[in-house]
This record gives sequence, structure tokens and C-alpha cells, in this order.
Amino acid sequence: MQVKDQEKVEFNVTLEGLSCPSCAAKIEGVLRREKGVESATVSVAAGKVRVKYDPRLTTSARFNQILAGFGFLVQDRA
Repeated sequence: MQVKDQEKVEFNVTLEGLSCPSCAAKIEGVLRREKGVESATVSVAAGKVRVKYDPRLTTSARFNQILAGFGFLVQDRA
């Protein structure tokens, strides 16, 4: 996959059972610290995770791994 210098990719998923605002904040913080992540938002109300990232530096598989570490399995790409 070729990526232009400024091109970013979005990772959007639904997490079932996400109901804790402090958990969402922790997940957001971990995702934001991941190398190559430009932004990460976790919505408790919608149960959605959105990450904008540089695919040359990290992958969606890595985000799935992080979410699994918090006990969540990705439901679908939102």
C-alpha cells in the first residue's frame, strides 16, 4: 500500500458493552499514545471508537489488540 506523506487512515468500530466513561478515557489515552496515531475518540453514548492514523506506523490489528486488552472484542467496522 502506498501512502502519501500526509495521508491518514481511519479505524472505526463498534464496541458492545462500553458504558463506563472512565474506561473510555483510558482506552482513548492508550490509543493516542500509540505511534502513528493522529487522533482517537471513544464515544460511550454510541459505543464507537474512531482512530485516525498513519498506516506506515501502526495497523488496525494493533488497535484490535489494544481493545482486546481492555476486554472488548470488535463488533464491526462502524
